[in-house]
Amino acid sequence: MQVQTFTGPIALDQLGRTLMHEHLFIAFPGAEFDPTATFDRAEFITEAVRRLRQLRTEHGVRSFVGPCPIRLGRDAALMREIAEKSEMNVVCTTGFYFEEMGLPIYWRARTVTEIAELYIRELTHGIGTTGVKAGAIKVATGGWLPPYTHLFTNFVPMLKDRGLSDHEVDAIRHDNPRRFFAGEPLPRMNEV
Repeated sequence: MQVQTFTGPIALDQLGRTLMHEHLFIAFPGAEFDPTATFDRAEFITEAVRRLRQLRTEHGVRSFVGPCPIRLGRDAALMREIAEKSEMNVVCTTGFYFEEMGLPIYWRARTVTEIAELYIRELTHGIGTTGVKAGAIKVATGGWLPPYTHLFTNFVPMLKDRGLSDHEVDAIRHDNPRRFFAGEPLPRMNEV
């Protein structure tokens, strides 16, 4: 069994100690227009790589899930470069931030099927033209899933229609992939 990371799939035994929710970078849409905010990409990469190497050498962390959703500063190329240089296994996610702050107007007008197709494309083909495949789905809501309930009710059958097993679907949508990859039973969708 393999886990999808920014640098490609890895074997389960390569995960090691794993942190489940760590952001490399976050930026709300519009931040790039703030004249007082500066972002030096090269400097950021250098510092992120230093910190991840320190995390690995001092604390034995070998992997983490980077749950940065679409429209919250997710930059797959940037994160892949950091993961490569730091030799850290970082799982990328697909999905939007909660509906009030992260679901762009364009996607608010799309159907459940269209949103699910975007997620599936990022899981199976990659994010944009980067070749980076998401290994998990970020689910963030402003409440108890009101707009997202119908999405995930319909999304699971769509994944299964594409040949994924129940176990693989659970790994993608579950917030504790270590339980999944260890072969432990997970709650079904209607039990979460």
